[in-house]
Amino acid sequence: MCRFFFYSFLLVTASSCRTVHTASSTALLLDTRWVIEQIDGKAVAEDAPEAYITLQSGEAQTVSGNTGCNAISGTFRVADGGLTFSGVAMTRRACLNANIESEFTGVLSRTAAYRISGGKLILTDGKNDIAVFKK
Repeated sequence: MCRFFFYSFLLVTASSCRTVHTASSTALLLDTRWVIEQIDGKAVAEDAPEAYITLQSGEAQTVSGNTGCNAISGTFRVADGGLTFSGVAMTRRACLNANIESEFTGVLSRTAAYRISGGKLILTDGKNDIAVFKK
């Protein structure tokens, strides 16, 4: 009987830690230019070209942005506390400056959820933080 209450307590405690996204938190996500700061816990070099995404509101749910060299576009879906990107296409310009292109696009393909904390957008793979963006 004690085990039942113990496991019930753990289940309730664990489920209460899940991030709940409300209409207002989703509104904070949309129509904002989010500039990448960190990828997989590593700060983006200050001299790197600016890489960013913008998630547009509306039925189409489109994402656009720039990798620091090439433009990107695609779609996103926010549902059940998750965030996923799909159909992300990129221009293929030859870039002379070092950039974070492959890491940046890799983050989008691995994203499963998000949270907004302290004015920052944090993308996760469902378990770990994989990117941090600033406004």
